[in-house]
Amino acid sequence: MAKTWQGLPRCDMKLGGLTVLISTVKGDLQETAGDHSAQLGINHFGFRVDDMDEACTELKAKGVVFTQEPVDYKGAKVAFIEGPDRVSIELVEF
Repeated sequence: MAKTWQGLPRCDMKLGGLTVLISTVKGDLQETAGDHSAQLGINHFGFRVDDMDEACTELKAKGVVFTQEPVDYKGAKVAFIEGPDRVSIELVEF
């Protein structure tokens, strides 16, 4: 299903019960290559959770580092954790 996010093309795909979102970067590719938040390749991927508080409690107990504590964002709860190779992992409850 084609959509847009912040004015940029995005594709949402349902695969085996999972939703995969693929989007583009904005700006000059040479400029974005040096900016971690707009890096080329994979920037982040996400998991939908049924209960953000429960998921955060469980992950923190296992030593997971949160780069963004849960916040309310456009009707959803969103948090980010540190993944390998500078890939950010998003947790979202909606």
